[in-house]
Amino acid sequence: MMRRLFLAAALLFALPLPLQAEGEPATSLPVRLETEEDTRVREVAKDLRCAVCQNESVADSNSQLARNMRDLIRDQVRDGKSADEIRAYFVSRYGDYILMEPRKQGWNWVLWMLPFVLLVAGLVALVLRMRRGASPAAARQAPEDDVIDVPFEETDRLIEALRSPAASSQEKS
Repeated sequence: MMRRLFLAAALLFALPLPLQAEGEPATSLPVRLETEEDTRVREVAKDLRCAVCQNESVADSNSQLARNMRDLIRDQVRDGKSADEIRAYFVSRYGDYILMEPRKQGWNWVLWMLPFVLLVAGLVALVLRMRRGASPAAARQAPEDDVIDVPFEETDRLIEALRSPAASSQEKS
């Protein structure tokens, strides 16, 4: 029995072998080595946001706009412009939104620092709350001195007195 299972498993693994093609598939693209120009284009493109895609860099996007932007970057690299000049060109066209990482200047500092400020404020509030020790619910409770001990025998009489309308009218006058 085990021998038959082993033979069946061997046949299952051996069947696809003759179906595999030898050599290189016909649809493969020729391999092209990356040049220094390609590296510079990729470095600039990874810092720019694709205006069509959501949170995807120009380097990673396959949209037509991203392809056009990469071609424009390549042209500017060929013209000898620096990465900062190319980024400044796109910022002048699209605004700061085009940058994958917002610049750390002006009001953008508020956006960069706000999470840290909120974290520190939360920690300070937590420490102050723990030092105070009492919860707001405990502060709202009546102090122990205001509690009146009523004997069990008297509770029925007090409940009836509170429920009866005559008692409430006598208290009003």
